[in-house]
Amino acid sequence: MDLKNGHSLSDVASLHKPSSGELYPQLDGLRAIAIISVVLGHVMYFNPNAGTLQAILHAATKTGGMGVSIFFVLSGFLITQSLLRAGSTFDAYSYAVRRAAKIIPPFALTMLLFGGLIAAFGRSDGLVVAALANLATIPNFVWGFRDINAVHWSLWIEIQFYIILPIASLALGGLRPKAVVMTALLFLAASLVARLVIYSTVDRASVLMSQWNFLLQRTPGSLDGFSYGILFAALFHSSRNSPMLPRYAPILSWSGLMMLVTTYGAYTYCQYQYGITGKPLPVVWEIFRFLPSLATALLLFMLYLPPSSLLLKIFSYGPLCLVGVVSYEYYLLHYPPAHYIQELIGTADGSAGKYLLKTLAPIVVTFLLSVMLHFGFSAPLLRMSKSFLKRRSSADS
Repeated sequence: MDLKNGHSLSDVASLHKPSSGELYPQLDGLRAIAIISVVLGHVMYFNPNAGTLQAILHAATKTGGMGVSIFFVLSGFLITQSLLRAGSTFDAYSYAVRRAAKIIPPFALTMLLFGGLIAAFGRSDGLVVAALANLATIPNFVWGFRDINAVHWSLWIEIQFYIILPIASLALGGLRPKAVVMTALLFLAASLVARLVIYSTVDRASVLMSQWNFLLQRTPGSLDGFSYGILFAALFHSSRNSPMLPRYAPILSWSGLMMLVTTYGAYTYCQYQYGITGKPLPVVWEIFRFLPSLATALLLFMLYLPPSSLLLKIFSYGPLCLVGVVSYEYYLLHYPPAHYIQELIGTADGSAGKYLLKTLAPIVVTFLLSVMLHFGFSAPLLRMSKSFLKRRSSADS
């Protein structure tokens, strides 16, 4: 398998066909962009006081939150597309099994691993309660639970989205494009109202940064991120054979890429000049939530491009897509080891060895562990769940 050849990506991606049911290799490349920005944002560090270059690089590492926006749009599209494909044949049990088989095993395993490390460091008080709360996504609603893995907040939102989307769509008229569009608009409205309430009732200066983020991001405050993917799924499902969209797909998808690059650059510039990370003004917070989401939605028009297109080759590049295939496991694994190593080592004090041990070592090691976890644990369990559902379907028929 030649990972340097973008056309061989199907060999990589076919090792794990998504539980949503369809294979879109170019989206694995987009997932890779998202997870790379998240990982670099959490692990890399540059001294902002050591000259202009390091200050700019330090500012660039603060763009990691935009990777989460990319993930949300992709989830909105893929899950909605699977629901629309099912339509009137939608089976809630099969849907729940597929989602649970994808999400829960790596989630539970990594939580057991990092919970064990926390206990080994002598911090076991309330750990079992915190772990159960994490699995139940309760900390997304209730402030004050212990952190087992700081990245879990977005996973809680994803899980809640998986539950809310089919219920809302069925309540609004069934798993049809019109109903899912109404669901997307409902998500947009609910998120905006929830955040406006926070903006108008909570004094930013009086709460911790973590509390401010918790208030803004807890459900329904982040559901709008999925809405752009939901809307594209409705369009894609309704017009897959339309001759018009393939005609405009190149300009729309390239515009999405340019918008995404520009947004990363704009955030880096604003961070470098004004230090907007933390508790930015609401308008700044909203702009840098909206732009990467819109850019990702435009990039989804890659699905209409012919295999020979340059953009498709870029996002279907084998090594890039391998990162995307294991992005969920990488997301779960990357942060705690880096955090523990940084606690143990302390400041680098100008030592290149310490700096590499604190930054590049966790990035590389947790990526390799993610590959092993995905292909040795997650993917086999997914195949088992699909076989189980296939046997169940055969028995029922």
